[in-house]
Amino acid sequence: MIELAKRSYNSKLRTTQAEATRQAILDAARRVCCMGGWPNATIATIAKEAGVAKETIYAIFGSKVTLIGEMVKASVAKSVPGKHFLDEERPRAISAEIDQARQIELWAIYLSEIMERVSPLMAVVRSGSEVEPEMGELYRALHKGRRANLSVLANSILNRGTLRNGLSVETTTDILWQLASPEMFHLLTTVGGFSTERYAEWLTGMLKATLLRPDAR
Repeated sequence: MIELAKRSYNSKLRTTQAEATRQAILDAARRVCCMGGWPNATIATIAKEAGVAKETIYAIFGSKVTLIGEMVKASVAKSVPGKHFLDEERPRAISAEIDQARQIELWAIYLSEIMERVSPLMAVVRSGSEVEPEMGELYRALHKGRRANLSVLANSILNRGTLRNGLSVETTTDILWQLASPEMFHLLTTVGGFSTERYAEWLTGMLKATLLRPDAR
C-alpha cells in the first residue's frame, strides 16, 4: 500500500492570511467609527464591513474595547502596521535633526498629520467612555501611552540644547501632551476651521514660544 505524502503545513502563508484578516478588521472598524461614531461601532457592523464573521473578530481581538484600542494605535503609524511609529524612518530622521528650532517645526508637522488620522477616532473613544466604564479605562490608557511617546520627543528636543527657563523633560512632555492633543486638534480644526497645515503652523509657533530660549527661536 502506497501512502500519500501529507501536504506540508505552510505556516508562513497562514500567518500572512491572519495578518491580512486582522488588518481588514482594523480598517473596517476605522471606517465604521468615522462614518457613524460610537453608536454605529458594533461588532456586527464592523464584521459586515470587513466581510468576516463576528466570531472571527472575537477570536482575534477578544472584545470590542480591545478592537477599538488596537484600531486607534494602528492609525498612529502610517506606513508599517505593527511597528512602533517612533521607529519609522521619518521620526528617526527628525530626532537626528541638529537644529533645535527646526526639529520642533518638524515634530509639529509630523504630530499634526497623526492628529488628523487619530482625532476622529479618539472622539469615538471619548464618546464611548461616557456610557461604558471599560471605554473610559481605554481612553485614559491611550492618553497615558500618548504621554509616554511624547516624552521621547521631549528628550530629542532637549538633546539639542537647554530650553527656556531650564524646562525639564517632564514639563516639556506636559506641554507637548497638552498642545499636540487630539482634543486640541478637534477644537481648532472642527470648531475653529483650521486646516491641518494651519494647525501645524499654530503648534510650531506655540511650541517655539513656550519651549525655546529667545536666542534659539
